[in-house]
This record gives sequence, structure tokens and C-alpha cells, in this order.
Amino acid sequence: MKQKPRCTTFQLDFTRDKPSPLYVSILKKICNSCPVQQVCLDQAIANNEEAGIWGGMTLLERGRYKYERMQMQTL
Repeated sequence: MKQKPRCTTFQLDFTRDKPSPLYVSILKKICNSCPVQQVCLDQAIANNEEAGIWGGMTLLERGRYKYERMQMQTL
């Protein structure tokens, strides 16, 4: 059976640009217990998603994550 993203069961906007800190916290909690969190994060990075919470990370966090992964590959 194919796993379903948790965000699809909520009526929340995960792609909102500049959400409040409280909203970000709520969305991250949902993402952090999602069975497809890593897939979501990988797709967001590959597609250069510029807004919202993807894979439990904000745009800034995804940028750091991508940078750290690139650094690890060069070692």
C-alpha cells in the first residue's frame, strides 16, 4: 500500500509564503510524523520550492540542509 502524506489530511496551507512562527511550528509537527517526509523534502529541494514547509523544513532550513549535503559529498 502506498503511503500517504500527512499534510493531505489537514486543511492547512503548507505552501504559504511567510507563515507565522506558530503556524510553522504546527506544520512542522505534522511533517515530523509523516511517513513520506524525506521524499517530500527531496522533491522540494529538487524543484527549488521557494515557499512553505516541505519535508518539515522552511526555505532557509532547506537551503542549509542542501548546502550541508553538498559539503558532505565533497569529503
